[in-house]
Amino acid sequence: MTGGLMTVEETCQYLKVSHRTLSRYLRNYQLPAFTLEFYAGEEWQFVRLDRGR
Repeated sequence: MTGGLMTVEETCQYLKVSHRTLSRYLRNYQLPAFTLEFYAGEEWQFVRLDRGR
């Protein structure tokens, strides 16, 4: 199993969903994510797990 962090855009492409759908997943707690705080603000991050693809 390998993993890594993905941005919102990368996650949308990986899951083949729109930003709106991804936001709905987050609101409904259907997708685990967290925010990283930076000097210029914060950014959502998603953990990618590949299971023997």
